Amino acid sequence: MSTVDASGAIHGSDGKFAGHIASEPASSVALAEPLAPNAREAEIKTVLERVHTTVQARVQSLYAAHEAAGGRVDIDTVRGEEHVRWTDTDGNLWRQTTPADPDAFDDYDIGLPVETFDRQPTAWIMRDGAVVRQETDPRTGALMPFITNAAEGGTHTRYLASNADEFTDSDGKFHRSGGKAAWISADSVEWYEHGVSHRDRSDGPQQIDADGQCSYYELGHYIPASELAPDLLARHGVRLDPQDGNLYVEAVADDPDCDLMNMYAEGDL
Repeated sequence: MSTVDASGAIHGSDGKFAGHIASEPASSVALAEPLAPNAREAEIKTVLERVHTTVQARVQSLYAAHEAAGGRVDIDTVRGEEHVRWTDTDGNLWRQTTPADPDAFDDYDIGLPVETFDRQPTAWIMRDGAVVRQETDPRTGALMPFITNAAEGGTHTRYLASNADEFTDSDGKFHRSGGKAAWISADSVEWYEHGVSHRDRSDGPQQIDADGQCSYYELGHYIPASELAPDLLARHGVRLDPQDGNLYVEAVADDPDCDLMNMYAEGDL
């Protein structure tokens, strides 16, 4: 007698393999049609190509304007990466600091880029014509995460990752005169004179944090809310929180999307 095991194999009466059971064709099974290209991906590709074309046109127009002003744009490829330098006719880094478009500098956080490597700026020209270069670490050769330039008898440091600005005097202490902040970042704006926390109380808080909390200091001495006149706080848009006892700049505390650095730049702090 023949037997059939679970796999469909047929064995004779002597136990030897004798073949497989033939299966009927599954007429209901059909190969799927090849998937059409993803429409969303195609749309994204089209948009990116359009943006690339627009950017390229913008770059070419900038190059043309620079050359029309008497400059030169040198483009080299180093190890497969593009090195671009904006120079004068003598090869010195240069770019018009009074371009036809008066808002040109507003497109950049520091100055106008005059040198880029692999599309990343490594040198800028300031409004006064000074060229600021991103230095390299003498040990590793890697680009430092900040740039510095002389400012107000001391040094101005711009931290590239956060765009924070730091101003120090000739001794390296936080300092800025003229009622300007010496530390400006997304987390806080702070005023100092030669390393000492100071801002005339009549001008506003000495430190303002991203959540709006603020403090008043004059010549390093903390001024509690009890010593600040209510009309002074009202003029600065500062309120006292009765729950935690801290002072808050209302325009910052009440706006979760507040840009502290932008508010300072616009003179709102």
